[in-house]
Amino acid sequence: MELTEPEYPERIPLAMLLVNNPHGDVLVCGYGTHLPKAQSIGVGEFLRPYIRDNTPANYLLQYKSRELTFEGFSGGAVYSMVANAVVGLQIESSDQSDQVLAMPLSRIPEFWEELTSVAQYGARGQCVVLVPADSDDRLYDEIIKPVLDDLHLDTYVSTKGATDPGDLEKLDVADIVIADATLDDAFVTRELTLAQGLGTPDIVVRSGVPPSRPDRIHSSVLYLQTSEPATARTALKARLLQAMDLYDAVGELVSQNPITSFFGVPLTQVSAANALALGYFENFVSPVGHALGLVAVGTDIVIKVDDEVVDARRFTSIALQVVLPTRLDWATEGGSKMRRQLQKTAVQVASVNSTALSRERRLSALRGWEDSERLTLLDIFPTTMATLIDSIDERFADRHDRGGEYWRAIERKEIDRFSRGVSRRIRTDRFDASPLQLEEICTVVTFSEAFPDFQA
Repeated sequence: MELTEPEYPERIPLAMLLVNNPHGDVLVCGYGTHLPKAQSIGVGEFLRPYIRDNTPANYLLQYKSRELTFEGFSGGAVYSMVANAVVGLQIESSDQSDQVLAMPLSRIPEFWEELTSVAQYGARGQCVVLVPADSDDRLYDEIIKPVLDDLHLDTYVSTKGATDPGDLEKLDVADIVIADATLDDAFVTRELTLAQGLGTPDIVVRSGVPPSRPDRIHSSVLYLQTSEPATARTALKARLLQAMDLYDAVGELVSQNPITSFFGVPLTQVSAANALALGYFENFVSPVGHALGLVAVGTDIVIKVDDEVVDARRFTSIALQVVLPTRLDWATEGGSKMRRQLQKTAVQVASVNSTALSRERRLSALRGWEDSERLTLLDIFPTTMATLIDSIDERFADRHDRGGEYWRAIERKEIDRFSRGVSRRIRTDRFDASPLQLEEICTVVTFSEAFPDFQA
């Protein structure tokens, strides 16, 4: 994209990024006589991906902002201050709330492919392709690989007729798995089962046409005809985008996998992060979040900051943020040094107690609450996550040193699994006793999102 107007040489086009899950604050420029200025700028905070009616075609980005809930911002470019690029277009807002929706630019190439020539893809991650020993190479060479290249996914093809250590390493860090189930292959089945146990989204494909008998067709299996490669590539790309968009938004796929359906039971989640996320949600996030949600109805909740009781009813909103560590050792006792640094500049010691809680819960409060209508409480680096260090060591101590490149890759994946597990339960929780649902109170954020200006 190039500007050729000579009168404005100082104007340069904004960078554009095709990404499904941006982070941090955004800027939107609005136009219209009803705005404070003919050209106004508003700031918003990214909350989460949003899928309306559980339809992938309605994949949107949800922001929080009181400044952007005016008609003049509709259609405005959503500029990410983290990525330094435009990531979407604002499409919907209401002056009755502070929620704003935007369409991500990543959806536009489905309708206008030329956008990819001027925009950059965000990191989409890695795809592992599971292939049987006697597979038809055309399925991968002519259909699967071109689609993965087009979506900027790094690709790893599993070993044919075996499962070697390299296959297991790649499955551990995979963002999505494609399994070729054209032929019966025990190694493909084993590795697909492992991917399911790790909670990794997957797509099962078969070469050829669907069976003529409807009762032998599994709705989740994608049939790809090598005789019609262009049609097959289009179908695979659509399924990949659907799978990755859904997983980004809700942390799991809504369709059943054939392996899971065959056994009739959910497969064991082999990642310790999945179990820890459930325990942390049940024992901390849910009870504390529900207690905070009852403030509006006048419960006996007691909130203290620096050991002084604060009047919770004077705040228009009270939020609970789970701040994830960038490294797992931040969640150990060794991470207390960083917490002390934060207390000097960014947070204060806080606590929450109530008859609904079994005991007082220690938290932190974001500074500046005294002059604000919003109180933000934080659980910084949940200590339960430290257990993941030993879990990783037990799995790979014989081949990998702690802190090595592969160990760090597994660490990032486990932190992501923990984040998705907690976020998914927050999103689906329902609490009838409170006027607010848990997803309106609790969020899971990264360290850089919670403290963008902090220098460790």
